[in-house]
Amino acid sequence: MMSFALTEGSPLQWWRQTEPKPHDATVNAALRAILGGVAMLGEPGWHAAARGDAAKAVRIALLVAAGRPTPLAIDLAGSALLLCASEGNPAALVALHHLRRRFVSFGPADNAKSGA
Repeated sequence: MMSFALTEGSPLQWWRQTEPKPHDATVNAALRAILGGVAMLGEPGWHAAARGDAAKAVRIALLVAAGRPTPLAIDLAGSALLLCASEGNPAALVALHHLRRRFVSFGPADNAKSGA
């Protein structure tokens, strides 16, 4: 059973506020639809990550965390990790918690400060 309503915030924000649990098919389908409709330029593994490839999602998240990412890049990486973690991948869960510790407060206020 879901622990949040699908209308609470953008699906790209769910990774920030939702603990991965075995989500129902509706949540995973929503994440897959959104992530599958976006291209991450310069990242050839993105489409695999968006389909639930945990190794690609973890790699992308680590690259994002190591750089100076945009809020969108953070949300895309976090959303791919949430999808993989909710499907039971333990490496994606660890990477999701790492991304949260690093960026959970990175939002509109931080975006304004950075001039992005």
